[in-house]
Parts: sequence; C-alpha cells; structure tokens
Amino acid sequence: MHETDRLFSCLYCRVRLYLPSQTPFQCYIPPKTIPKDGLPLYMPYWRFRGVSYLRKGFQVLHRVVDTSVAGYPLKGLPYSLGLRPQAMRLRFLASDTPGRFIMPSLDLQAFLGRIGHGLSATPLRAELPLHGHAFIGETVTLIHTPFFFNGDGLWDALMDRFLPVDGVSLESLSSLQEVPRDTLRFLAALCPECGRDLEAHKDSAVLLCTSCQCAWEPGTGGFERVQTGVVESEEEAHLWLPFWRMEVEFEGLSLNSVADFIRFTGLPRIPLYSVETAPFAFWVPAFKLHPHLFLRVSRQMTVAQLAEHEEDWPVSGEIHPCCLPPGEALECLPILLADLSPAREAVFPRMKHAAPVGRKRRVVLVPFLRKPLEIIQPRLGFSIPVSALRFGRSL
Repeated sequence: MHETDRLFSCLYCRVRLYLPSQTPFQCYIPPKTIPKDGLPLYMPYWRFRGVSYLRKGFQVLHRVVDTSVAGYPLKGLPYSLGLRPQAMRLRFLASDTPGRFIMPSLDLQAFLGRIGHGLSATPLRAELPLHGHAFIGETVTLIHTPFFFNGDGLWDALMDRFLPVDGVSLESLSSLQEVPRDTLRFLAALCPECGRDLEAHKDSAVLLCTSCQCAWEPGTGGFERVQTGVVESEEEAHLWLPFWRMEVEFEGLSLNSVADFIRFTGLPRIPLYSVETAPFAFWVPAFKLHPHLFLRVSRQMTVAQLAEHEEDWPVSGEIHPCCLPPGEALECLPILLADLSPAREAVFPRMKHAAPVGRKRRVVLVPFLRKPLEIIQPRLGFSIPVSALRFGRSL
C-alpha cells in the first residue's frame, strides 16, 4: 500500500476496509539488514506532500511541495530525507514491527508553520507583503527511518554510513519516548443504510452507494452521510466530476447572496433583482488538479452558479472519485475569493484575517463530455485535459 491509499480488501473475509485519516499515518522504511545484537532505532521525520497557495502583494502564487523535516533535533542527523520517501517503499507501522520508534518533539502544527514560513520567505516575490497562505490536497505522514547505535554516534541503516551525532549515548537513546502503536482504525466499506459495498477508489475521501444513491464520509463514530446533488445534462454525459458546493460565512464580510458576491469582488456584472435573494455558494473541485488549473476551474464554476437538484443519480457515465476532503476545500476559499476579484487592491487587505465557517455543503455531480485528449463541460464550454485528471491522482 501507498501512504495515500485508504481502501484495501481483507484477505480473510474479503470485506473491503477503509482507513480514516483524522491523524497522520505512521510509516517506516525498513533497513537493509538487522544486526543480531540489536534492534533498529527509528528516528521520526515529518513529510508533507501537497499544494501551497500564497497571497503575496496582490498576486496569488502557488507551487507543488514535497518536503520532509526531522521531527527530533539531534545535531548530526540529516535535516530531511531528501528523495528517499519517493524512491523507497514505505510500510505502515504495526504493533509487532521490531524496533524502537521515537516520538517527535516537533508537533504537526509547528511543522506546518515551518513550511508556511519557509515558502513565504522564498526569493520569489520576496519584496511583496504576505496576506496569507493555505495548503490544499496535502498528505502529511510521519516517516520513521532506521539507525543503529554505534559508539559515539548512529549508523545510518539506509545509506550505510556513520553519523557522529553530538550528545548521543545508549542511555540517552533509551530514555527517549516512543510513539504509540495501533493508531490505525478500520471501517467496513459497507453502506450504513442498505449494507451493500460502497463505491470508492484507494484515494477516495467520500464513498458512494449507487444502490440507495447516497454519499458517505468517515466521521468520529463511523460513516456520516453527505448531501448530494446533480446538475442536469441535455446530452448523455460520459463523465461526472464531483464538486463541493459550499455556503460559508466570512467574519466581517457579507456574502449571503450572489449580488453580495458581485459587489464584493467587483466583477463586471450587474446585480439584477433575481440575484439579490439567490443564495451564493462556492464551487470547488472535490478532486485534485494542478494548482493553476484547480483555481481556474473553481473560478469558472463559482461565477457560473449552476442550478443543481436533489434528483436521481445518472444511470450512464463514469463518476470520478471524490479525493479532496471538505476541510481542505473550505481552507482554499479565502484564496479563491481573493483570486476571483479584479479589484485586488481593495479585496486583499480585507481578506487577510477572514476565516470561512461552513454553513451548508454538498457534493454535486457535474456532467462532462469526453474527447480524445480533454473533457468538456457542455453548458459552460470549458475543458480539462485528461492528463490533468491523471496528474491529480498522483498528488
């Protein structure tokens, strides 16, 4: 299994099991060889994979990030794992995995804050003021890499080299706190209403039941139902893409109607009487894309405000997996709102401390027509490259 996999089958009972990811998964890289006179000592490293968005000056900058940082400060240890998480096979940490796994002293929030500070301080547009940043579609993993105590230092069991780590002794290593085991939790991928198998892929964040036409997401006590909707299609659609339709509140901002949205962003549209009472909602892809394309599709869908209905699901066409959790979709809304506005000099300062609070959300299936190299939304006329969908599954 990969660190982004959430679904697998039990070899004994053949039931598909889902791994909720409320906390980062713990993985380890096995050593090449294990000496007979000792067990490996695994040091923790935080790994982040995802997309970073920055609001600097009056621009929205983005980049794909894959980085790792040592979770326990020992002078002499490598600061990061480099390309090893990408080139080596990662295994999930189990209760019977031999070795001592050290607890990181750098917690998750401090690690994410360090990444955000490092990205905002990059030479690219360094002279511009920072108005905020967000991580979208990220995968955070605690990776344990193996070492062995060797005299006054540690022996790197992956690179086969000696590291003269300062202040390390067998007594000091024995006193370090270990991470808790058995942190994995399993949910049977069965519909809570009809008991049939849920439709999902290995990286799905929302699971679908095509029998009773409902969607489910993992919660604290099991699966929780997600409201769904469908956009009507005049033509027979080949592919249905899921989008998060989210009605939110921003502290200090009024975005209750489509007219409020037009006035706030300064879009070149006249707020008609019909939109004064029409509720406004953000439309964000519930799947991962390249950061530039993710913003473009979100802009087009949000401005369009398509009509959706709680009707029967489509009987033909493929449904693309929903891989972006609602929390990450909510986190990107300040970036999207700032990117939508032509009058950024007036909007960006007001968005600096605005945090969205979700009121209503639902997964809406939007129809697309498949062409050899792209898919097209027939009503709005925009397209998404087929290769971009494949790239998003690897983020």
